[in-house]
Parts: sequence; C-alpha cells; structure tokens
Amino acid sequence: MATATPLELRPLGNTGLQLSCVGFGASPLGNVFGPVYESDAIATVRQAVSLGINFFDTLPYYGGTLSEKMLGKALKALGVPRNEYIVSTKCGRYKEGFDFSAERVTRSIDESLERLQLDYVDILQCHDIEFGSLDQFDENVAAAAVELTTVGKDEKTISEIEDILKPVKNQTWPSGVHES
Repeated sequence: MATATPLELRPLGNTGLQLSCVGFGASPLGNVFGPVYESDAIATVRQAVSLGINFFDTLPYYGGTLSEKMLGKALKALGVPRNEYIVSTKCGRYKEGFDFSAERVTRSIDESLERLQLDYVDILQCHDIEFGSLDQFDENVAAAAVELTTVGKDEKTISEIEDILKPVKNQTWPSGVHES
C-alpha cells in the first residue's frame, strides 16, 4: 500500500492553529445520510488521520448530538495526543431549534465537551445565525463565547463582536426550516 503524501497545513488567521487543507466534516457520523456503525466511524476517522487530516468539524444538531458522540469515541480510540488534532463545534442550532442566548451557548459548550470526551475545543462557531432571533445577541453572548477560549476574556474582541452585531440586532429573517 502506498504511503499518502502529507496534506498541507495552513494557518487559521493569527490563532496559531495549523489546519490541514482538507477537513473532516463529521455530519455523516450522526447518521445524517444513512446509518454509520461505530466501528466504521472509528475506522473512517483513523483513515482520515493517517491521510494527514487534523481538522474535524461537528455540531450538536447533526444527528441530534450523535455526530459529536461518535466523533468523540473515534478520536479517543485513536490514542493520538490531543494537541495533534483540531476540533470545531458549533452552538446556536439544536434539534429543538435555534437559541443563541448566553445561557444556552454556555451550556452548549459544556454539553459538547462531554459528548466529544474533550477538555476543550479549538474552534466554536455560531451556526445558522441568520435563522435565530438576533435579539438574543448581546454583550453576554459575546462574553460567554470569548471566555470559552483558552486565552480568557478579551474586551477588544467583545467590543468588535458587538459592533458587528449592531446593524442586525432585533431583526429577524424567516427560517429555512419547516416543520411538517
């Protein structure tokens, strides 16, 4: 069997993170496109790592939290040191709907860490922000998200986030999600 050429690593802004040029989107591990057995999930993640992929992206919404659980099991089964891979998850969209409140964002990261069996995630993103009620975004949400980073609270970043959200605060858009 031929050895794979290592994937190029690219810097993510000025974060110090070096992400593989190809990432692993873990939505299929949540049975989004059909059933995936745990053994197949582990084998797939193992193969991805062997090919040089170090960036894994998931979301509590994928499979109603199943994607995070399966990714966590697969990463743990690898036995690879935590600093050798990058994990991104999201907040704001859940099987119950959208919620970007500070309380839910804070609870979301704790729940994700438990499912992923990790002490930290490298990247936390707000998912489908345009479908949420943007009046939930205030300095508390920004502060909760920033405090989740390993560097702690950053007043300049909080101010920048508030400035970005000012033009859309209290606006709503129709949701693209329809209930049957």
